[in-house]
Amino acid sequence: MSEQPRRKIAIVGAGAGGVLLASALARPGPVLFDVTLIGPKAGRGAAYGASDEGLLLNTRAAAMSLDPASPSGFVDWLNTFRPRAEPWTAEDFAPRRLLGDYLETRLANLQDRTPGLGSTRWVAGTVRSVAQQQGGWALRLDSGEQLEAEAVVLATGPARPRPLLFNGRAEVEAYVQDDPWNEDGLKAARGGGEVLIAGMGLSFADAAAALWRLNPEIRVVAVSRHGVAPRIHVQGGAGESLFAGGYPAASSELQSRLSPTAGAGAGEGDPEIRESRLEELRRHGPSVWAALGQDQRRLFLRHVLPHWEAERHRLPPQLGQVLRAAIERGKLELVRGRIAEAKALSDGSGARVALKTDKGPRALTVRRIVNCTGPETDPYRSRNPVLLDLLDQGLATADELGLGLRVAEDAAAIGAEGRPTPGLFALGVLTQGRVFEITGLPEIRAQAYALAGALAALPAPTPGAVHALAANAN
Repeated sequence: MSEQPRRKIAIVGAGAGGVLLASALARPGPVLFDVTLIGPKAGRGAAYGASDEGLLLNTRAAAMSLDPASPSGFVDWLNTFRPRAEPWTAEDFAPRRLLGDYLETRLANLQDRTPGLGSTRWVAGTVRSVAQQQGGWALRLDSGEQLEAEAVVLATGPARPRPLLFNGRAEVEAYVQDDPWNEDGLKAARGGGEVLIAGMGLSFADAAAALWRLNPEIRVVAVSRHGVAPRIHVQGGAGESLFAGGYPAASSELQSRLSPTAGAGAGEGDPEIRESRLEELRRHGPSVWAALGQDQRRLFLRHVLPHWEAERHRLPPQLGQVLRAAIERGKLELVRGRIAEAKALSDGSGARVALKTDKGPRALTVRRIVNCTGPETDPYRSRNPVLLDLLDQGLATADELGLGLRVAEDAAAIGAEGRPTPGLFALGVLTQGRVFEITGLPEIRAQAYALAGALAALPAPTPGAVHALAANAN
């Protein structure tokens, strides 16, 4: 009886995407996988590593299972390992930290499974460079360690926001926080006064609520170019389909279809109809994107994306109530505009900030400026060493619109010569330029299981290449 083939796979990133792929590769099948995940934290990206229990997932627990064959997986895990007085349900929005615990537990279980079924291990570190070699790839870590693999999957997850740019930035550097997940940075503002948040996406809502848990009297001013804040999740509902007449070929037509629910803040219109639209955008997002030409995609990103994201990326009801209450008591203001300039106060207590708004110039005195403009999607600006290394070698190329990497239909990275680079793949937000709708765990889960099939179908390395890999590993 012939021995079952094995493949050595390296996953660059040990967050949600990496753990999802490792889970998919651990399933019984015709090929056994020896998987190595490399990342500084096991199962915890930036969003799931915070200790603040008040930071909630923006998706119901029903959608967060790691196993598509077991939709209740996350809920079952919560009730078994993180029980509470009132049992967890599929409709709950759990703390982000608990999803991190769930991912960490799954990775530990994968590492402990019987070696004869394949293997999984996590290496704490950062990949600095990746090079092709006979039979596969060599990955060099920041520790100097070198790992070998037949295929490499880039699952680096969302990058930090692009640093804020405005006149006087250097003078007020001590008061600017470009990482919205930096809990110590937010604590620097706990003394009260005003805090300026740049951006109105989900991280804005999380940062604002975290500030109020530190001090309910902090006043938050959020500023963004479009002035569009996220909607709030509600129960079900059904409304007229946005795409009953087909997918629009022009971004302006798409914007007009969204316009009945566009605007700053949450609460306008019929919330149940809007909730049904969330599922429509999730389901049809890739097809909507595919129907737009490149020029229309540019217009979409500039003019329509904020309205799309307000509908698509919702706030959990508890967080929505916190924001509404803050607006009512004068502790939150949403402003359409941008930061023009800032100067440090002479007493060292903060900064004087000049805004350009849709209602004219405005000045604020703030203790802190928090960057919540959203993850950087351009790999050239990401400051990720392995992405920059692959781009420099021509083994990968950036998406023309700055949405991750150019990838083929099977998520293989496309090199400088316009062809897929053998054995190099991307997962999650790095593939956004091709599929667009790939930021939520359900979408990444589906992509990870499809990619597992592509990795199983890779041609077997030649005997000489296998020998070379084994020699290098030893």
